[in-house]
Amino acid sequence: MQKEGKKVFDKKASLISVIILAAFIFPITFVHELGHVMICALDGYSYDIKVSLFAASVICDGTSSNLMLYWSFGGMLAMLVALSPLVAWNWVKRNNGVLIGSLTIATGHGINAIIETFLHSWYVTNIAFASTTLITVPTVFAYVIFLVWFGRARQSMKTITEKTA
Repeated sequence: MQKEGKKVFDKKASLISVIILAAFIFPITFVHELGHVMICALDGYSYDIKVSLFAASVICDGTSSNLMLYWSFGGMLAMLVALSPLVAWNWVKRNNGVLIGSLTIATGHGINAIIETFLHSWYVTNIAFASTTLITVPTVFAYVIFLVWFGRARQSMKTITEKTA
């Protein structure tokens, strides 16, 4: 079966992706912090979760036996949760807005995991710069790429004919 028409911007996918981002960015950030909590608790330490309107953080009352795991697991867990809609791939591939939103959130937390793990001392002393410039900017760039890649739909021949008539 041949696909009809040219690809055009899918406003519905764009709107759904923005709704997904707005609705899930903070809950997934909290999941990110729960990833750190899990490693802290597995090491037998107590912890404190700090939550504000725009951020969350964890203070572990000890030093983890595996610091790389502790630093990376927040982002890895958040990525896993953000990508969980992909389990229902047949539904997701018909709902590109969900795919775009999920991939964008996962990308942001993946970048965060890399920076938090491999540039940890720099990250904690430059958190504002790291969060905005090295995490948010590439995540927005990824959103635009996903929107261009997945946020287009084939226009039906009927729609093309109606527009030219």
